[in-house]
Amino acid sequence: MSTDKYNKYFGITKFTIRPTDKHIRAFSQVADIRKFEIDMYWKRAAYFWTIIAVTFTGFFALSASSSFPYKDLFLLLLSNMGLVFTFSWYLVNRGSKYWQENWENHLDHMEDKITGPLYKTILERPKVSNKKNNKIDHFFTGPSKLSVSKINQWVAIYICFIWFFLIMIASSSVFIELKNIMPIPKSYVAMGFIVLSFIAMILMYWKGKTHSGEHLSSLVERYSRIVP
Repeated sequence: MSTDKYNKYFGITKFTIRPTDKHIRAFSQVADIRKFEIDMYWKRAAYFWTIIAVTFTGFFALSASSSFPYKDLFLLLLSNMGLVFTFSWYLVNRGSKYWQENWENHLDHMEDKITGPLYKTILERPKVSNKKNNKIDHFFTGPSKLSVSKINQWVAIYICFIWFFLIMIASSSVFIELKNIMPIPKSYVAMGFIVLSFIAMILMYWKGKTHSGEHLSSLVERYSRIVP
């Protein structure tokens, strides 16, 4: 869909100073829905954090037990549940981001005649001076162009790998054949956790930055009718 057709749909005119009523109502609705999406994003995050934390608690509590029947089998079950819950959280993060960007793109197109280019205009700190203390302070505590939703996705991926390691450990006890074919010394597993932690933190900082380039969006129209 072209920009002219989009403007026609929502009453955005180029030749009048004041925005149309339709334009104002559409802008207000989009702003409210965007706030709703952000609120729902954090509610969903809290929901998955709770489930994942409970699963971790159950896994390690069961690991400490010495008399629980079928302990190894239930450890394998819990670790698989944790992996599925965490992967679900990762996918929900991506879905939430998709719809949030949808409403943000609408705001980009609608705001100019109502608020001016407020949402598209970013005010940030100027570049730090050459003083060593200023650079150190900016690096560790200064603001940065990081996307909270992207970092949450990297955290989810990191936890998925932790669950995968726990599945391997639990599997080695349940399936004796696996232990004979591919023995995994505890020192290697511990080193794997450490390396994975550092890789995840590097990826969060490197790949978690907010996209600052050109924002292009494509439009898909839906039609609804009642079948007689």
